[in-house]
Amino acid sequence: FDFETDSCGFTPIYADYPGGEGVEEFYELRHGHEKVPIDGAGKGLFLSGNNHSDDLFMGYYKELTDFRPGQLYAFHVTFRLATNVDGGMIGVGGSPGTSVYVKGGVAMEKPERVSDELGYYRLNLDKANQGQGGTDLALLGNLEKPETLRPGKYEWKEFSFDAQARADAEGRLWLVLGTDSGFEAVSSYYLDDISLS
Repeated sequence: FDFETDSCGFTPIYADYPGGEGVEEFYELRHGHEKVPIDGAGKGLFLSGNNHSDDLFMGYYKELTDFRPGQLYAFHVTFRLATNVDGGMIGVGGSPGTSVYVKGGVAMEKPERVSDELGYYRLNLDKANQGQGGTDLALLGNLEKPETLRPGKYEWKEFSFDAQARADAEGRLWLVLGTDSGFEAVSSYYLDDISLS
């Protein structure tokens, strides 16, 4: 998926924040199919949010179809993430780089946000919390640039992972990529060149 013409069926999802009128505006939740601000780059999937809850999850998911119902599949996934967070930075509640954890997985259940007993939106998948991986979403790294070549500017960071998942009764699975933040301010990034085999 290179996103040059459209969002390729990827759907944004946010979790770990309170429900209520005006909350999504307060959290500055934004997403879109936009130009990646790197020379020579095309378009990608944009995500941004202000982590007032100290635990904001934001990501995209894609429904995968035409699998054999009940069959267990092994996947290899690679993707690029454009981040503008330089190394060694500190911030409110945590680092804007090392405290914003990148996670990914192939899930057997459609990702949804569900309201808990306190009125908070939670992800229905097991992603664990921040710096730990869950059974559905693995911990892959963080938003800190591996090498700062252009201070303050967006640069690419490469990710890959392997996963196993069993197709549901309709032969469906869901690819999920996103971040789980412990940095209590705005995080913004782009996903691009997502490959799955």
